[in-house]
Amino acid sequence: MLSTRQKKSSNSKHVVSASELSYLKAEVWALQNKLKDEKASTKSLSESFRKLANEKYELMEELTRKNLMIEELHKKLDEEIEINEILANEVDQLNKDMEVAQQFLEKAIAQNIKLKRTSIEANETIHQMGLMYLKLKERNP
Repeated sequence: MLSTRQKKSSNSKHVVSASELSYLKAEVWALQNKLKDEKASTKSLSESFRKLANEKYELMEELTRKNLMIEELHKKLDEEIEINEILANEVDQLNKDMEVAQQFLEKAIAQNIKLKRTSIEANETIHQMGLMYLKLKERNP
């Protein structure tokens, strides 16, 4: 923008002094430098925002990957828990079956002991009868 002084000088075809011209050139130069600095600053900020956006995007991708891994692990753990529950139920059933088998075995052992006693008693009775028979045979030849 032209200052009021510049407008007057251009309208009236007024001659500008060398010091004024130097001052204006210095001002233009300072403004151009300031513009360059502002452009550089804007470019730097833009690059920083791009970099931050890329970093945020990479972090989001990493979080998404880790989330998927966690979900997969969670599914595997759920499957393992289900398998362990099934195995625990099977172990419980085996323990119950073992208790029934143990009771059956104890009954079988008790019956076996009774049968052995009965067999021993029967053998003793047979032996006694054999001895009686021999005594009777000796008395009645």
